Amino acid sequence: MSTPTRLLALLSVLTFGAGAHAQFINDSSLVLHLDAADLDGNGVKDAPLAAPISLSQWRDSSPNGFHASRLGTNENVFLFPGVFNGQPTVHFGTVQAGNTTGIDWLATGAVTAQQLAGTNRDQISVFTVLRKHTGVVHFQWEGGSTNRMGFEGTSRWDWVNATAGSGQLLSNFQLRGEPYLHEAIRSQSDTTHRFFYNGALDIKSRVAALSLAAGTSAQIGIGAQPAGSNATHTDFSEIAVYNRALSLSERQQTEAFFKKKYFQDAASLTNGVYVNRAATAVRVNFAASSSDPVNTNLAENVDRVFDNSIQTKLLVARVPSVGTPVLVTVNMAGDTAVTVSSYTITSANDAATRNPKDWVFEGSNDSVTWTPLDTRTAETFAAFFTAKTCTLGSPGTFSRFRLRITANNGDATNTQFAELALNTNPILTSSLAPTNTSEQVNSAFDNRSDTRFFY
Repeated sequence: MSTPTRLLALLSVLTFGAGAHAQFINDSSLVLHLDAADLDGNGVKDAPLAAPISLSQWRDSSPNGFHASRLGTNENVFLFPGVFNGQPTVHFGTVQAGNTTGIDWLATGAVTAQQLAGTNRDQISVFTVLRKHTGVVHFQWEGGSTNRMGFEGTSRWDWVNATAGSGQLLSNFQLRGEPYLHEAIRSQSDTTHRFFYNGALDIKSRVAALSLAAGTSAQIGIGAQPAGSNATHTDFSEIAVYNRALSLSERQQTEAFFKKKYFQDAASLTNGVYVNRAATAVRVNFAASSSDPVNTNLAENVDRVFDNSIQTKLLVARVPSVGTPVLVTVNMAGDTAVTVSSYTITSANDAATRNPKDWVFEGSNDSVTWTPLDTRTAETFAAFFTAKTCTLGSPGTFSRFRLRITANNGDATNTQFAELALNTNPILTSSLAPTNTSEQVNSAFDNRSDTRFFY
């Protein structure tokens, strides 16, 4: 059976520093460096694995020796081969790892605030290459609720204080199931901390004047909080922490290093398009657009219907009609024609009346002449986050596709939906419906040992 192909748009969020030299910065400011391809931390890439192995320690390749170790007997952390662009990942996930009694996580030795954030405890640069599925905390140093550093969920960065407005920084992105580069930099010079996804600065970066408390130390928890709570289902490939704020050119250099290693093949290095070359992750690149202006809430723009997360959505602040439809268009990279046999549209949260009701799915090779491929009227969705797969009467082969929404389900102000998938192979279905979106039936046929169908 062929692996289902899902066409995902990963757009301007993947704006890594252009022209930077792809060389890792290894100087005295490097506090912690964990690389899944170098488990023993000796600076030499390990021999490729044929199958996953259980992992008790992930050794730090920096001179500091902050090795991340399993602290008990219940933790089951695994190394999976060839997940991100042929690179291995360290896998955290209680159920996925077969652990039903403990929390899957690793912790470093004690790291002081000065070691972590410099002499004045006021600057840091953190880079993590990961894929986040579910859970809360995936990387954190915590010397107290008002003395911490770390990432929570897919959209939160804490510096010193975990309270919004005092140190907590919330992002606009909710990525799940796809690898990405997660960055945070806190600058001493302007007391600003900045949050990045795949090299793109998040719009909510702001000033945070506080420093970590003097004389404090704590472990760094990976896969959970340092105390082993609030665990996540996450795959890490690499973690690098510097106790200074890297300059713009240094940040771009580091991004370029990770970009080349994990996210791109040689053909796409010139155009900045994301490609995951892992044999089990098939992607066709394309750009997406909407007929409506950019939403001022960047978390609800058109790219959110292609981010593989039902927790995000496109929201258009108007009512569509036949004369003024809401249009969502995808243009295949290089105008390459792709054959689509079906498509899936998923409802969003909080207002069923905003769901699309009437629409036409169309294909084109020139954006002038559009061929209707599927027409739907009086459609409803049974609940929030419901996926509706529509099979075409006959497959359509085009370089551009468009969803033309002409009516919603009665809302007088807004129209929205969460996801749009263009399917090039038959859709797999099951009579069972797992609640975890990363454990659907397709996961049983994705040729990967680190995912599963679970009910």
